[in-house]
Amino acid sequence: MPSLASELRRPNPSLGRRKGRSRSPVARRDGWAAAMEGSVGLPRVYSCSNCGNHVCLHDDIISKSFHGTHGRAFLFSHGRNIVMGPKQDRLLMTGIHTVADAYCRDCGEVLGWRYERAYEETQRYKEGKFVFEKIKIVKENW
Repeated sequence: MPSLASELRRPNPSLGRRKGRSRSPVARRDGWAAAMEGSVGLPRVYSCSNCGNHVCLHDDIISKSFHGTHGRAFLFSHGRNIVMGPKQDRLLMTGIHTVADAYCRDCGEVLGWRYERAYEETQRYKEGKFVFEKIKIVKENW
């Protein structure tokens, strides 16, 4: 019976050399998995400050000029390993928005929110983006 180490080193026959196909299994995964397993080095990640669950990448920061309930917050293009709460209208500093709270998938801590709808045209760029409060996330791999 082969050892686990030899199984891991065995080439994968499904990764042929056909044109248009990558030989690297990492290249075929989604961007998050590829970033987490990149050969250049580990990505800069933000994690839940309560449990350490990875929730976003530094490269996904759009702006550091946001404010949350507990102070400074960052706007991110993507969030990972989170659960969304119900949508609700809130009056924020830039007007009324429909938002949904973003909870850590592992511990349930509220980390911030996602903009579902912006009623003002100038604020539409926020739709689908995440705001995570700085006090609720911590840096990893920096």
